[in-house]
Amino acid sequence: MKQIVDVGMCEGNDTDFYLKKGFKVLSIEALPSNADQARKRFKKELKSGQLEIMQAAATETAGEDVTLWVNPHNPGGNMVLPQEVAEKRGESITVKSTNWQDIVSKVGEVYYCKIDIERQEIPFLRSFTVETRPKYISAECYFFEIVEYLHHQLGYTKFKFVNQTILFNFKAPNPALEGNYVENHVFQHASGFFGKEVPGPKWCDFDEIREVWETINHIKTYETVMWPGNFFDIHATT
Repeated sequence: MKQIVDVGMCEGNDTDFYLKKGFKVLSIEALPSNADQARKRFKKELKSGQLEIMQAAATETAGEDVTLWVNPHNPGGNMVLPQEVAEKRGESITVKSTNWQDIVSKVGEVYYCKIDIERQEIPFLRSFTVETRPKYISAECYFFEIVEYLHHQLGYTKFKFVNQTILFNFKAPNPALEGNYVENHVFQHASGFFGKEVPGPKWCDFDEIREVWETINHIKTYETVMWPGNFFDIHATT
């Protein structure tokens, strides 16, 4: 059974998808209430050993106390911030941190890693090495620096952007290209398809994906195609 790591589990809708597709899953979630709800939701999968949940904040260094700002209006919008900033924004909690080397020491080789941790992607990626990188990876992409890091530091060569606001438009391949076929999964607060099932006609090389990013930003600047609310994940492989 191939291993997936879900970094930023939130309500667990991606985790649910990976489990239904038949993968072994380690889910990382910083917010205690989200982790507790997931333990109730996935009681059967936890008991069978298909799923493990780690309540921790993913960042560059493991085993540290980090301050997390809790967004009361959005369960997926919690951010690791300096303590004084987090406290000014409202409710803050302190949680232990984990990093990629800590994760792979527990689970071994990883097939796919999803990262959605509210602009903490780069600090977390700094804990990766070429030797321990997963075959497929995705991350919420606010800045092209994430793509540059994936390419220049971790050696990923093939890329796709996926518009996260239109996941409902994408249909699961049948027969499935990854694990089991899962029909009509609801991707709310989720990243969606992964690996061989990522939507789009082709994987782009680094220069091509830079052109795609420039086009996205042109649309953003001039608001020519219903830009407000659109955001993207970057998917990468070798």
